[in-house]
Amino acid sequence: MLSPRAVRPLSFACLLLPAAALSLGLSARPGAIQETDLSPRVAALEQALAAQTQRLELADQERQQMLAKLGTLEACLNGQAKSIDELVASLGRVESQGFTAGINPKSREELLAGLRSYLAAQKEALGKLEAKPKAAAPAGRGTAR
Repeated sequence: MLSPRAVRPLSFACLLLPAAALSLGLSARPGAIQETDLSPRVAALEQALAAQTQRLELADQERQQMLAKLGTLEACLNGQAKSIDELVASLGRVESQGFTAGINPKSREELLAGLRSYLAAQKEALGKLEAKPKAAAPAGRGTAR
């Protein structure tokens, strides 16, 4: 079985070779025997193939970098979700221990309500991100090289 890296140049060559053969067939005059040196055309096709292969390899490297960044972002968002849960629990403990009692308890109650509102909005935004389905990896395109 061919590796994904070997399949790319072969598939590109399969596209270019029929086009080159067709162009040769159209330029031939009926009944005339042409002796044509195909070396320049072959060299041009090989050069085009090499350039396309290089572009595909660069695109694959960029894709790998983006996947790594996406993994880092997902880990960060998961950490935020965990810290939101911990802070909400902490606010409950602080309130039950009498944080709102004492001088100007209404301001402390406002502070707790504001923090809870902020955390609820953050949790809702994270929930929307998690609800989106993950894109399936394309078949036959492994990360191993």
